[in-house]
Amino acid sequence: MTQLTYLNVRTLHPPSTHLPLTRDQLHTNFLSSVPPEIGQLSALKELHLGHNKLVTLPREIGDLSALRSLAVNNNALTSLPSSLGQLQALTDLAVQSNQLAWLPLSLDRLPASAEIYARGNPLPVEVGLTSWTNSRRLLPEIFAATTALAMIREPAFVILTALQSLFIPALLLVDILDAAFPNSIPMHKKWDLVTAVK
Repeated sequence: MTQLTYLNVRTLHPPSTHLPLTRDQLHTNFLSSVPPEIGQLSALKELHLGHNKLVTLPREIGDLSALRSLAVNNNALTSLPSSLGQLQALTDLAVQSNQLAWLPLSLDRLPASAEIYARGNPLPVEVGLTSWTNSRRLLPEIFAATTALAMIREPAFVILTALQSLFIPALLLVDILDAAFPNSIPMHKKWDLVTAVK
């Protein structure tokens, strides 16, 4: 077990894959990133990164096949990697108090018994009364609210109209929209929006 809490740790160096780590306690530090090599810790069962300064998580976190508990609460995350849906051993996912306006559709692939704690994010759906209210049952409602094209239509039209004079190819405009509005809206709906303006 690695216990590095309250130590003002600012950088997490790539972990040694030769160490059979099963539990990493790195909460309450100043971490701003997690190295992609974290995905090589195949025996890791618990990863606690809450109360840091994380703005993103590497997609390789989805390679942690033994992971049962992931806590990334109280950070500055604006999105979660879709690879989280690959975590078939996961029993609890704590993402409270971040800046998440949407959740990846892949979370629906987590085991049915997995609990998801998401209160304190700017989600379009109220997800519970306390930080530890399980939001799992609300996933369909959250997905429906965050996959609606109406959610981005107005600001997307402003961006697309401003870029129109640059003669940017439509496929690139879809990528620009996807970067400007990271959410669960399918790419084909964003394509329809681009073609409506072009």
